[in-house]
Amino acid sequence: MNSHSFGQKILRGIWSSLLGQGAVFALSLLLTPWIIKNLGAGGYGVYTLMWSALSFLSILNLGSLTAAQCFTAQWHLLNDRKPSLAALLRGTLFFMAGAGIFGGSGLFLMRHFIARHFLHGSSPLLALGPSVFGLLALAIPSYFISQFSLTVIWGLKRFSLYNALISLQALLITGGSSLILFAGFRLKAIAALFIFVESLLAFVGLWIVSPALSAPSAAISREDKKDYFSFCAKSAMPLFFVTLLSQGDRAVIGLWLPLTQLGYYALSASLAQKFNSIAASVAATSFPILSELIGKGEEERLRRIYLKSAELSFFALLPLGIFSFVLIPQFMTLWLGPAFSGACTWPFRILVIANVFNLSVYMPNTIAAGKGFPHWIGYVWMEKALIAIPLWAVLIPRWGILGTAIGLLVAEVLVAIPFLMSVHSRTLNLGFIEFFSSSLWRPLTASLGLAVLGFLFHGAIGSWFGFLGFAVLGALLYAGISYLLIDSDAKALLIQEITLKIR
Repeated sequence: MNSHSFGQKILRGIWSSLLGQGAVFALSLLLTPWIIKNLGAGGYGVYTLMWSALSFLSILNLGSLTAAQCFTAQWHLLNDRKPSLAALLRGTLFFMAGAGIFGGSGLFLMRHFIARHFLHGSSPLLALGPSVFGLLALAIPSYFISQFSLTVIWGLKRFSLYNALISLQALLITGGSSLILFAGFRLKAIAALFIFVESLLAFVGLWIVSPALSAPSAAISREDKKDYFSFCAKSAMPLFFVTLLSQGDRAVIGLWLPLTQLGYYALSASLAQKFNSIAASVAATSFPILSELIGKGEEERLRRIYLKSAELSFFALLPLGIFSFVLIPQFMTLWLGPAFSGACTWPFRILVIANVFNLSVYMPNTIAAGKGFPHWIGYVWMEKALIAIPLWAVLIPRWGILGTAIGLLVAEVLVAIPFLMSVHSRTLNLGFIEFFSSSLWRPLTASLGLAVLGFLFHGAIGSWFGFLGFAVLGALLYAGISYLLIDSDAKALLIQEITLKIR
């Protein structure tokens, strides 16, 4: 298989991810104002806490999902490995089902504790909280099983199907929540909706991956078991600290500040993450493909495709960060009104910068994980937590949600660059100059043109028509500069892919 076929896999995975993430983002933009209008900032804070509870409980998978994705990507095309893969995946499924039951039971038992400590300042929400989180607990087992199925689908490199299911989940939950509110119901009905959606996704996902699970299995060798459980153990620590930091900010705000502030911050954070999740899809798409190359021992091709994938990642990441930073005051004012714009603009801007540094470690982590070192990213997240959490204790009482964002930014800046350089030198023998010349300078140059345009003209935007017109103009300018800068191989691949799509 030549390098172009790998490039086409990555490019098609990116197209699929962009469409999927774009659809989810568009749906969120359309429906979030309606949800906030009906729930209020405090009620929206509870809505985000429901998602945070799912994320915290995901720690219970103990790295098994990362291991399942990596081993699926490496073994599913090797006939002599398929029997072992089927046995390992079945074992992971049973473990995830048990972990889901355990996590759901724990959430149910803690429902009064959560309501008492996180829903203070609002008597109606405090009274409603135990019922909401009690219902949510019933969705946890199905949620764990659906996450397992999605992980296997991604490991099989069925990117379009994966993104279709993610988009379906967003449509059913976000769209369903909007319909529930339109019908006059509130948070309890939304919690019940989670049960239905996750049960449906679990059923559909298991049906799709059943061929990989039902393949005849052989006894798993001791060496394979050792490798699999070692990978799980190494992945568990990163999972813990990723969740602690990515959801801990909401938990800290919920403990120390009123629910309305949690609603403002959650809106800023989720919006920043949605912008950057589009860029992160490049790294996520590359992981199973790079893992396949690692499994085959094709080091030179691995290095070459990694550098090109990293460049694509920065091409996607930087313009979204610039658009987000420059246009957020106008966007927030048009979207939700001046009150939300005033409360969310600077926390959002700081979180966007922090997310740029966070996403810069995604690509090197794909190499580290594929090489058998998934625990390295755990050290990164542990260092971030050790920096951010003490800063939150100092900054949040003084500056509220702005202090939360600043604490995250400081942690990201201090940790991201050393990690990127360390992984490059230890796994790819790659120096900074070569990485900059191969993966960074073109995206940075194209982004500079976009930044100049943005800061010169963004103040003139006062309507949705002007906002969308500016976004289209900026995107065309960026696309034009980028096309002029990319190398001939990338141009040929892009033209080939577009030609195939047109046909």
